Amino acid sequence: MSMKSKGKFTYFDRDLSWLSFNERILMEAGRPGVPVGEKLSFLGIFSSNLDEFYRVRMPAILALKHLDVREETFSGQQHLQQTSPAISAQKEPPEDIKEVKPPHNQAVPQPPTLPSSACATAELLGQVRSMIDGLQNRFGLMLLTDILPDLRMAGIDYKYNARLPENIDPRIQARFFEKVAAHLTMVWLADQPGREANTGNRPEKKLRARFFPENDQIYLLVPGILRGAAGLGIIRIPALDCGRFVSLENKQGLTTTDVWMLDDIIRMHIPTIFSADFIYEGSYSFKLSRDADVDYKDEYGKDLASFIQRQIGKRNYGLATRLLYDTQMPKDILGRLTEVLNCPQSALVRGGRYHNLKDLMSFPIKGHHYQKWPVLRPDYALYDGGSILDGLLTRIEQNDLLLSTPYQDYSAVLRFFNEAAIRPEVSEIAVTLYRIASDSLIAHALMTAAQNGKQVTVFVELKARFDEANNIKWARKLKAAGVRIVYSIWALKVHAKVALVKRRVPGAALKYCGVVATGNFNENTAGVYADHILMTSDKQITADIETLMLFLEKRATPEGYQFFKPQRLLIAGFNLKAAFLSEIGRCKQAALKGLPAAITIKLNNLEEQSLIDALYEASGAGVKIRMMVRSICRLIPGKPGLSENIEVYRLVDRYLEHSRVFIFEAAGEQSLYIGSADWMNRNIYRRIEVCCPVLDEQLARSIKDMVELQFEDELHLVRFSAEMTNEWVISEQQRADFIDDPQTAEKNRAAQLETYQYLKNLQQAPEKER
Repeated sequence: MSMKSKGKFTYFDRDLSWLSFNERILMEAGRPGVPVGEKLSFLGIFSSNLDEFYRVRMPAILALKHLDVREETFSGQQHLQQTSPAISAQKEPPEDIKEVKPPHNQAVPQPPTLPSSACATAELLGQVRSMIDGLQNRFGLMLLTDILPDLRMAGIDYKYNARLPENIDPRIQARFFEKVAAHLTMVWLADQPGREANTGNRPEKKLRARFFPENDQIYLLVPGILRGAAGLGIIRIPALDCGRFVSLENKQGLTTTDVWMLDDIIRMHIPTIFSADFIYEGSYSFKLSRDADVDYKDEYGKDLASFIQRQIGKRNYGLATRLLYDTQMPKDILGRLTEVLNCPQSALVRGGRYHNLKDLMSFPIKGHHYQKWPVLRPDYALYDGGSILDGLLTRIEQNDLLLSTPYQDYSAVLRFFNEAAIRPEVSEIAVTLYRIASDSLIAHALMTAAQNGKQVTVFVELKARFDEANNIKWARKLKAAGVRIVYSIWALKVHAKVALVKRRVPGAALKYCGVVATGNFNENTAGVYADHILMTSDKQITADIETLMLFLEKRATPEGYQFFKPQRLLIAGFNLKAAFLSEIGRCKQAALKGLPAAITIKLNNLEEQSLIDALYEASGAGVKIRMMVRSICRLIPGKPGLSENIEVYRLVDRYLEHSRVFIFEAAGEQSLYIGSADWMNRNIYRRIEVCCPVLDEQLARSIKDMVELQFEDELHLVRFSAEMTNEWVISEQQRADFIDDPQTAEKNRAAQLETYQYLKNLQQAPEKER
């Protein structure tokens, strides 16, 4: 555990707290009662998360050069600077991490040098690596002792780490020669005489570096002798082209299906790939992860889309942050590989026989998944044969509407944009798009609206990490259809999810309908992300959205637009942080006066220090604080003298918890907000985020009820402790009961199932009882 202290408060390290979240994913994969197909998915999510950590966070850790000397770093109960030398926590000294030029004759650029005085960074690296090693060991043990037996019970023999057969199944041969071979590429790197070794006069063999590995691509390394010359064979595993798994019917064994890894199918055919006289010593998988950071410069006045497109192409040549290799690889072979890749020792990470186990999310298994719940259609989205003139926009003008995905049908959001595209009285549409669906129906509606003569303004965030190319594609399509496209400036991301429609109704004033959401306007992710969407005609909210869109069109900074004073919305860069601090302060003052005060917050990440400090102070004043923090959490909960009135929980289930909800209760008065903003430094200071008050009492009560269900969960809820551990809220005896009889789990409370039932019952209840 690592904690940092500034002044009188202490905090968890953000990266270690994120790794503890990935541990929570692993815990769900091992929870009794989870269908084996879902267990495989959770293992795949764990692996995918870890890949992203190495691409996004590990470069940041390695690049730490300037440490605040006032910030004390702790490891457990010991003060690092008093007990640890600069590099005591990592096996390889930071001096080994050095910078190289871009790849002309060098395969792998290396991370920058760490300062020798950065003992805190060295300690953090050691803790990160230790934690990852422990989690990977748990992953492997879980797969072998839990998942594989479950698969055999389901009739599947997953040939994980299986011995390769002497006689290859004809069906495997057919699969290899008729499909896989069409996508195989290989490289032979022959040993070449090199310079004298620095440690003596004996000439050493050098490998001619003609190989530059793709990011996170799996390869097989095959050392051997080809036509009398020693060297290394490297085979690219074409998982994207051929699929990672090969399923074969098995009529003779105890199971009905054999599932082989593509890696092993290729291993079976290595003699064919090179030549009949190829002598090889074995085959070992490896992959290299690269820094995913993109350098965005201020390209005002230039083609920003083309600039970003060029920049994201450079990801394939980013700094090496991890060389993951098969632990069975002989040491001398590993040395030859690192020489080829010019890879530092500090980037080496031991792994198993297989990499990219995120592919487990697509494991070929039918059934053995969670039973799907029929999607609910809110009453305002029902088609009852009434007047077609009374559409959704008209309903929004009458009452605020709430949609909670994925329980409720996202088609209501699609209908919002579709109606706006075709209704003649609609004159203008404006929307922010952060992550656009690959075949977005919303984007199609916006193009239709422009072609129908409406003024359509779309803010497209081109800098949404890993979605840049897709967003650029859609921005160009939208522009070609007549949509006015707006991009953000280089230093500012727009993460807000808002939309606005203006209607010119004859004989009436201009009418507005607005949308504020906690998740993206993306019909694909809406099927798995738990979010809230508020549709409203509140004049102050819609006026704030309109002014926000005007601000975005100016491509200005909030500092240069401070005359904008939002009336109801909380907008990062303008009033969001101050408003939340004020709400926390209001609860604190009520508690100091002996009045009831409580704070309930649900978000994805919690990092920003001044907001955490305010929560600590409110806790000290007696405010009862409950938090549902999915991932990063720097706040230390339940620590005497610091946060004894703060509880933090995590919930992982079939849907990804993605909504942000903020509830402040003081002296009988309640404020409830939903929105896009996590409490991360990036959200508060480097993004445009929007949170919105829920003014309709019935809708606010519904949201509060759904949040309350999460704190009452008995199956999926863990308590995040002051020791940075995930602790099940259920008792040990209940856990034992689950192991003896997983079906008993169905009798316990599960928040997402109860949320679905709550919304279903709410929909069926008479309006006066809602």
